[in-house]
Amino acid sequence: VTYQAHYMPLPGKEEDDAQRRLRLDDAIVDGMLKGGVRLAKEAARQHTTTCSSTRKVARVAASIGSLGGSLADGSEYTGKFGLSIAEIESFHRRKVQVLAGEHPNILAFETIPCIEECCAILNILKEEMADGFGAGCAANVRPSIWLSFACSDNEHLNDGSKLSDALLKVDELDPDAKLLQAIGINCCSFVNVKALTEIIVDHIIQPGGVPTRDIVLYPNSGEEWDASNAAWLEGTGTTAPDDFAQGIMTTVCNIQKKLRQQRGSKDPPTIIIGGCCRTTPETTAALRRCIDTMNGQVS
Repeated sequence: VTYQAHYMPLPGKEEDDAQRRLRLDDAIVDGMLKGGVRLAKEAARQHTTTCSSTRKVARVAASIGSLGGSLADGSEYTGKFGLSIAEIESFHRRKVQVLAGEHPNILAFETIPCIEECCAILNILKEEMADGFGAGCAANVRPSIWLSFACSDNEHLNDGSKLSDALLKVDELDPDAKLLQAIGINCCSFVNVKALTEIIVDHIIQPGGVPTRDIVLYPNSGEEWDASNAAWLEGTGTTAPDDFAQGIMTTVCNIQKKLRQQRGSKDPPTIIIGGCCRTTPETTAALRRCIDTMNGQVS
């Protein structure tokens, strides 16, 4: 719910009659955002209590999503919003404050399709951290934050910008990794994961003091959508949970190997994995089995 609940109208955009009828009052959106985090925290508490013998602690990531999640005109994730960076900041600010005030473990900016939205997010985080997220967050309970990009192929964000340029912009605006603790990709095609993660890892290991951030990786199934028939095309993508999980874990092993070769054991980043659109609980279970198998082999 926190990904899809938005304060409307968009800054700088005119509403039509249908949009005005559907728009929720800001107070209702506040309640949806707060309620979503509280439900997730209760589920995490119950899971941690049940699994106390395994020492597995569940954490809650409050999804802020992308500005694109508020659109319904076919341009959701193109990154071509027609808004200034200041207007994009205005879209995100209240949502950041409300969610941070519920003290999730993580704030997740997801499916970011353009460098402009990335810049807006970093600008907000710099301001809000200085202000305690609207005085709703003490310094000792501030959430960790990740940002994941949406990519159209094995090199570019959805708006056509290079992923490598987006990573450079992140380092320029957050040189000490105080704003973003993790960076990565989501809702990109499964088939492009290997090339995209290589760009991220090559960026991390380059000389020159690039900060080590954790890596976030949760692609979609890679299936293609037939808009004319409103159906997914059979035979495209990777729909088998075990195949998806094995592909992700192969990528994880490649990342770990490259990092060890270049950096040794110094400050290895955590790799956070999962699945996005058209993946299922069975996909998550398959990933869990792969992780447990890998951990068993390591130990």
